[in-house]
Amino acid sequence: MTSSILVRVLGVTTIGFGIIIGSSATAGTLAQEAATPAQTTQGAPIEVTVTLAAEGITASRTALVAGQPYRFVVTNTDDPTHAFFLEPAGARHAPLTADNTQAAVDPIAQGQTQRLEWTFAEPGAFQMADDRAAQSQTGVIAAFTVVPADTPVVPVQLSDFTVTPGTTKLEAGKLYLFEVTNTGAATHEFVLEPASAVDEPLAKVAYGAKLEAEVEDIAPGQTADLLWTFPTAGRYQMACHVPGHFEAGMKATVTVS
Repeated sequence: MTSSILVRVLGVTTIGFGIIIGSSATAGTLAQEAATPAQTTQGAPIEVTVTLAAEGITASRTALVAGQPYRFVVTNTDDPTHAFFLEPAGARHAPLTADNTQAAVDPIAQGQTQRLEWTFAEPGAFQMADDRAAQSQTGVIAAFTVVPADTPVVPVQLSDFTVTPGTTKLEAGKLYLFEVTNTGAATHEFVLEPASAVDEPLAKVAYGAKLEAEVEDIAPGQTADLLWTFPTAGRYQMACHVPGHFEAGMKATVTVS
Protein backbone atom coordinates (compact mmCIF):
# COMPACT_ATOMS: atom_id res chain seq x y z
CA MET A 1 0.00 0.00 0.00
CA THR A 2 1.35 3.41 -0.94
CA SER A 3 1.43 5.62 2.14
CA SER A 4 2.95 8.77 0.76
CA ILE A 5 3.18 10.83 -2.39
CA LEU A 6 6.39 12.85 -2.26
CA VAL A 7 9.92 12.24 -1.12
CA ARG A 8 13.16 14.08 -1.58
CA VAL A 9 16.44 13.71 0.27
CA LEU A 10 18.43 16.91 0.67
CA GLY A 11 22.10 17.45 1.52
CA VAL A 12 24.19 16.83 4.62
CA THR A 13 25.00 19.38 7.32
CA THR A 14 27.47 19.08 10.18
CA ILE A 15 26.39 20.00 13.73
CA GLY A 16 27.27 23.56 14.63
CA PHE A 17 26.07 25.38 11.54
CA GLY A 18 22.70 26.70 12.68
CA ILE A 19 20.76 23.47 13.15
CA ILE A 20 18.26 23.82 16.00
CA ILE A 21 17.39 20.48 17.58
CA GLY A 22 14.02 19.81 19.15
CA SER A 23 12.19 22.98 18.20
CA SER A 24 9.71 24.06 15.57
CA ALA A 25 8.73 27.67 14.96
CA THR A 26 5.36 28.89 13.73
CA ALA A 27 5.29 32.11 11.73
CA GLY A 28 2.50 34.53 10.90
CA THR A 29 -0.56 35.78 12.75
CA LEU A 30 -3.11 33.55 14.41
CA ALA A 31 -6.27 32.79 12.46
CA GLN A 32 -9.67 33.55 13.96
CA GLU A 33 -10.81 29.98 13.47
CA ALA A 34 -9.23 26.59 13.02
CA ALA A 35 -7.13 26.35 9.87
CA THR A 36 -8.73 24.76 6.83
CA PRO A 37 -7.01 22.04 4.76
CA ALA A 38 -6.10 24.62 2.11
CA GLN A 39 -4.31 26.70 4.74
CA THR A 40 -2.30 23.78 6.08
CA THR A 41 -0.91 22.79 2.67
CA GLN A 42 0.33 26.21 1.55
CA GLY A 43 3.94 27.33 1.63
CA ALA A 44 7.17 25.51 2.28
CA PRO A 45 7.38 22.14 4.04
CA ILE A 46 6.95 22.23 7.81
CA GLU A 47 10.16 21.29 9.60
CA VAL A 48 10.31 18.35 12.01
CA THR A 49 13.60 18.09 13.89
CA VAL A 50 14.74 14.58 14.86
CA THR A 51 17.69 13.49 16.99
CA LEU A 52 19.21 9.99 16.87
CA ALA A 53 20.98 9.49 20.20
CA ALA A 54 22.35 6.59 22.20
CA GLU A 55 19.21 6.57 24.34
CA GLY A 56 16.82 6.63 21.39
CA ILE A 57 14.96 8.95 19.03
CA THR A 58 13.36 12.28 19.88
CA ALA A 59 11.24 14.36 17.50
CA SER A 60 9.81 17.85 17.73
CA ARG A 61 6.37 16.88 16.39
CA THR A 62 4.04 13.98 17.21
CA ALA A 63 1.02 14.76 15.01
CA LEU A 64 1.17 15.53 11.29
CA VAL A 65 -1.46 16.26 8.65
CA ALA A 66 -2.01 14.18 5.51
CA GLY A 67 -1.31 16.14 2.34
CA GLN A 68 1.01 18.60 4.08
CA PRO A 69 4.69 18.48 3.02
CA TYR A 70 7.16 17.95 5.87
CA ARG A 71 10.92 18.23 6.05
CA PHE A 72 12.51 15.86 8.57
CA VAL A 73 15.83 17.31 9.76
CA VAL A 74 17.63 14.29 11.22
CA THR A 75 20.81 14.62 13.31
CA ASN A 76 22.85 11.68 14.56
CA THR A 77 24.54 12.34 17.92
CA ASP A 78 25.36 8.67 18.59
CA ASP A 79 28.80 7.13 18.01
CA PRO A 80 27.80 4.61 15.29
CA THR A 81 26.49 5.57 11.88
CA HIS A 82 22.72 5.11 11.69
CA ALA A 83 19.93 4.96 9.15
CA PHE A 84 16.55 6.71 9.57
CA PHE A 85 13.15 5.41 8.38
CA LEU A 86 9.53 6.48 8.29
CA GLU A 87 7.40 3.34 8.53
CA PRO A 88 3.99 2.05 9.69
CA ALA A 89 3.51 1.62 13.42
CA GLY A 90 4.73 -1.77 14.59
CA ALA A 91 6.90 -2.37 11.52
CA ARG A 92 10.54 -3.46 11.67
CA HIS A 93 12.79 -1.99 9.01
CA ALA A 94 9.95 -1.48 6.50
CA PRO A 95 10.26 2.10 5.14
CA LEU A 96 7.28 3.67 3.42
CA THR A 97 7.54 3.79 -0.36
CA ALA A 98 6.24 6.06 -3.10
CA ASP A 99 7.04 5.77 -6.79
CA ASN A 100 9.73 3.17 -6.00
CA THR A 101 11.38 5.56 -3.53
CA GLN A 102 11.80 4.76 0.16
CA ALA A 103 11.25 7.09 3.11
CA ALA A 104 14.76 6.38 4.37
CA VAL A 105 18.10 8.13 4.86
CA ASP A 106 21.23 5.99 5.09
CA PRO A 107 23.90 6.49 6.26
CA ILE A 108 24.01 9.36 8.76
CA ALA A 109 27.41 9.56 10.44
CA GLN A 110 27.99 10.86 13.94
CA GLY A 111 27.64 14.65 14.06
CA GLN A 112 25.90 14.88 10.70
CA THR A 113 22.42 16.07 9.71
CA GLN A 114 20.41 14.92 6.72
CA ARG A 115 17.03 16.07 5.47
CA LEU A 116 14.13 14.01 4.17
CA GLU A 117 11.03 15.57 2.61
CA TRP A 118 7.87 13.50 2.73
CA THR A 119 4.13 14.03 2.25
CA PHE A 120 1.75 11.47 3.73
CA ALA A 121 -1.14 10.76 1.41
CA GLU A 122 -3.14 8.84 4.02
CA PRO A 123 -3.78 9.21 7.75
CA GLY A 124 -2.73 6.52 10.20
CA ALA A 125 -0.28 5.47 12.90
CA PHE A 126 3.40 5.64 11.97
CA GLN A 127 6.83 5.62 13.59
CA MET A 128 10.30 7.04 13.09
CA ALA A 129 13.00 4.40 13.51
CA ASP A 130 16.66 3.73 12.94
CA ASP A 131 18.54 0.51 12.20
CA ARG A 132 18.53 -0.47 15.88
CA ALA A 133 14.78 -1.03 15.64
CA ALA A 134 15.36 -3.89 13.21
CA GLN A 135 17.29 -5.62 15.99
CA SER A 136 14.30 -5.34 18.38
CA GLN A 137 16.15 -3.03 20.75
CA THR A 138 14.14 -0.63 22.89
CA GLY A 139 14.13 3.16 22.86
CA VAL A 140 14.75 3.58 19.14
CA ILE A 141 11.22 4.24 17.88
CA ALA A 142 9.30 7.52 18.02
CA ALA A 143 5.59 7.05 17.36
CA PHE A 144 3.53 9.72 15.62
CA THR A 145 0.07 10.13 14.12
CA VAL A 146 -0.97 11.42 10.71
CA VAL A 147 -4.47 12.89 10.83
CA PRO A 148 -6.84 13.37 7.87
CA ALA A 149 -6.28 16.40 5.68
CA ASP A 150 -9.56 17.98 6.79
CA THR A 151 -8.63 17.91 10.49
CA PRO A 152 -9.00 21.44 11.92
CA VAL A 153 -5.67 22.82 13.14
CA VAL A 154 -5.85 25.23 16.08
CA PRO A 155 -2.68 27.31 16.64
CA VAL A 156 -2.05 28.35 20.22
CA GLN A 157 0.62 30.77 21.43
CA LEU A 158 2.00 30.58 24.97
CA SER A 159 3.86 33.68 26.14
CA ASP A 160 4.92 35.13 29.49
CA PHE A 161 2.11 34.97 30.74
CA THR A 162 -0.80 34.63 28.33
CA VAL A 163 -2.51 31.91 26.28
CA THR A 164 -3.70 33.03 22.84
CA PRO A 165 -5.68 30.44 20.85
CA GLY A 166 -6.41 30.84 17.15
CA THR A 167 -10.09 30.39 17.92
CA THR A 168 -12.27 30.35 21.00
CA LYS A 169 -15.20 28.54 19.39
CA LEU A 170 -14.97 24.77 18.89
CA GLU A 171 -17.37 21.90 18.24
CA ALA A 172 -18.08 18.83 20.32
CA GLY A 173 -17.31 15.47 18.71
CA LYS A 174 -14.73 16.89 16.28
CA LEU A 175 -11.04 15.96 16.35
CA TYR A 176 -8.75 18.97 16.65
CA LEU A 177 -4.99 19.25 16.28
CA PHE A 178 -3.71 21.87 18.70
CA GLU A 179 -0.31 23.21 17.61
CA VAL A 180 1.04 24.90 20.72
CA THR A 181 4.02 27.23 20.33
CA ASN A 182 5.92 28.71 23.24
CA THR A 183 6.93 32.24 22.23
CA GLY A 184 7.97 33.22 25.75
CA ALA A 185 11.25 33.06 27.63
CA ALA A 186 10.07 30.57 30.26
CA THR A 187 9.13 26.89 29.93
CA HIS A 188 5.36 26.41 29.82
CA GLU A 189 2.76 23.65 29.66
CA PHE A 190 -0.61 23.37 27.92
CA VAL A 191 -3.70 21.96 29.62
CA LEU A 192 -7.29 21.62 28.39
CA GLU A 193 -9.69 21.55 31.33
CA PRO A 194 -13.18 22.63 32.38
CA ALA A 195 -13.63 26.37 32.81
CA SER A 196 -12.86 27.49 36.39
CA ALA A 197 -10.95 24.24 37.09
CA VAL A 198 -7.40 24.36 38.41
CA ASP A 199 -4.99 21.78 37.00
CA GLU A 200 -7.69 19.22 36.17
CA PRO A 201 -6.87 18.15 32.59
CA LEU A 202 -9.56 16.46 30.58
CA ALA A 203 -8.99 12.72 30.32
CA LYS A 204 -10.13 9.68 28.37
CA VAL A 205 -9.30 5.99 28.21
CA ALA A 206 -7.93 4.66 24.91
CA TYR A 207 -6.48 1.22 24.30
CA GLY A 208 -6.67 0.51 28.00
CA ALA A 209 -4.61 3.55 28.98
CA LYS A 210 -5.65 6.87 30.50
CA LEU A 211 -4.79 9.83 28.27
CA GLU A 212 -4.86 13.40 29.51
CA ALA A 213 -5.29 16.64 27.56
CA GLU A 214 -1.94 17.98 28.68
CA VAL A 215 1.50 18.71 27.23
CA GLU A 216 4.26 19.45 29.73
CA ASP A 217 7.67 21.10 29.50
CA ILE A 218 7.31 23.11 26.28
CA ALA A 219 10.62 24.95 26.04
CA PRO A 220 10.96 28.45 24.57
CA GLY A 221 10.75 28.32 20.77
CA GLN A 222 9.26 24.82 20.68
CA THR A 223 5.96 23.68 19.22
CA ALA A 224 4.09 20.74 20.75
CA ASP A 225 1.10 18.82 19.39
CA LEU A 226 -2.08 17.69 21.12
CA LEU A 227 -4.88 15.76 19.43
CA TRP A 228 -8.17 16.07 21.28
CA THR A 229 -11.93 15.68 20.83
CA PHE A 230 -14.34 17.37 23.23
CA PRO A 231 -17.13 14.80 23.86
CA THR A 232 -19.63 17.33 25.22
CA ALA A 233 -20.48 20.98 24.77
CA GLY A 234 -19.60 23.51 27.46
CA ARG A 235 -17.07 26.09 28.58
CA TYR A 236 -13.45 25.01 28.84
CA GLN A 237 -10.12 26.70 29.30
CA MET A 238 -6.59 26.41 27.99
CA ALA A 239 -4.13 26.95 30.82
CA CYS A 240 -0.55 26.68 32.01
CA HIS A 241 -0.06 25.27 35.51
CA VAL A 242 3.66 25.70 35.90
CA PRO A 243 3.87 27.15 39.44
CA GLY A 244 2.91 30.81 39.41
CA HIS A 245 1.90 30.98 35.74
CA PHE A 246 -1.83 30.27 36.14
CA GLU A 247 -1.94 32.71 39.05
CA ALA A 248 -0.42 35.34 36.73
CA GLY A 249 -3.42 34.94 34.42
CA MET A 250 -2.12 32.35 31.99
CA LYS A 251 -5.42 30.95 30.74
CA ALA A 252 -7.96 31.45 27.94
CA THR A 253 -11.63 30.42 27.91
CA VAL A 254 -13.10 28.58 24.90
CA THR A 255 -16.67 27.59 24.10
CA VAL A 256 -17.54 24.13 22.75
CA SER A 257 -20.96 23.95 21.11
